[in-house]
Amino acid sequence: MIFEKHAKQLMKMTYLQDRTHHFLRYGDANDTAVLDLKSTLIQPITVISFLGKIKADWIQHDIERHIKLNETEENFLKVNNGYSTARTIFPKTVRMELNNRLLSLTGTADVTLKSELYLLQQLIVQQTFSLQNNNTKDSTAYKNLSQNLFSGTKMSQIFNPMIRRWAAQKQVTITVNSNAATKACDITVKGRDSEIRKVKEEFDSFLGWLQMCAVVRHPDSGVSPRLLRAEVRANCEDIEERISHITDPKRTYIDLYNNVKSSTATRETRMEVVAWVAVCKFNCKSRPDIANPKDWIEYKANRHGVNIPYMNKEVAPADLNCHLSTYGSFDIEKFQDELHKFGMKCECYREEWRYILLIDESVRTGPFTMDLIEPHVALTHDRIDFDVSNLVLEKNYTRDLGMRIDIQQKPYSIELETIINYIKNK
Repeated sequence: MIFEKHAKQLMKMTYLQDRTHHFLRYGDANDTAVLDLKSTLIQPITVISFLGKIKADWIQHDIERHIKLNETEENFLKVNNGYSTARTIFPKTVRMELNNRLLSLTGTADVTLKSELYLLQQLIVQQTFSLQNNNTKDSTAYKNLSQNLFSGTKMSQIFNPMIRRWAAQKQVTITVNSNAATKACDITVKGRDSEIRKVKEEFDSFLGWLQMCAVVRHPDSGVSPRLLRAEVRANCEDIEERISHITDPKRTYIDLYNNVKSSTATRETRMEVVAWVAVCKFNCKSRPDIANPKDWIEYKANRHGVNIPYMNKEVAPADLNCHLSTYGSFDIEKFQDELHKFGMKCECYREEWRYILLIDESVRTGPFTMDLIEPHVALTHDRIDFDVSNLVLEKNYTRDLGMRIDIQQKPYSIELETIINYIKNK
């Protein structure tokens, strides 16, 4: 499908196995446009105006396309005659070169992109593999993984956000089927070999987490947020106020903007705005910051008896930690768009099990990082924590705290109030 944008033609990048709602301009391979029906389009991206569908044959711009391949993909094109067939179909209208894992196409845009589409289609393969336990029998890792793999077969829906992400970003199809006979999951992936390898790396990372945890949690486990009891709430007004800063979806844009840009804005208030975006816009669960900022600073006497201030690393927040929603989809570019509304910049780094964001690297209030953890991996984080790490904040619970892991029952019998008192008395 091809559209015209300000007298320039665009092609849907999903046809080239790239992100949904992204478009490539025929005359310039570096010029892309983004369509987001929910966006206010305030970021400096190309705005699309659809004038209608036109035929590819009408597009006569010159264009160069360079497609990186891995060794398997290069060999696949050669051995299965995909490359030689393309040269036969497009004999003189496009110049093709395939060397050192780089496929280069040069010619008029109409035929060049048609040939690219054809070659990419030839690279689509399907692979099936199982989540297997390769640990030494009778080892702790083997026992943990065996038990957790069996539990995973009962809730394969935990992979749905991952499946939707790969479909939207790389047009890769993932199917997860529970195998009752093997007590494991069978995975079928359809896409380019280079992308399938990355999918397998994500599942391998998940297996690594599974074998380290004693019990994989159910998505709906934990303790739902609730108010603290009256005798504790009386001394926790400051805590409830900070909870509302992150969980109240009715906060106004002006209020949020002032916490980022006003003369009274601090590193803490800027962190709260980022956490608010994650919780209220993307339904993440966030770890709260309970300690009062005044408690971040402690004093120690030096050898001259002078009290010198220093940051207490046990209570001063170094970063933000959020679990992505199990029941929705997450788009990192949309998250960055939300931060851009407040003039906040962030660098994004992707690992197999999380996004790592570096935010405010050059801002006077100081930088901080944020972890956005994939929901299926978050369920493996079962370490019992009697501190703030076991507390969670959720959207619309403006004065309430929940627990990531339920430790209210025996043998722990520890309630919210106990944790709060412990934190306040550190």
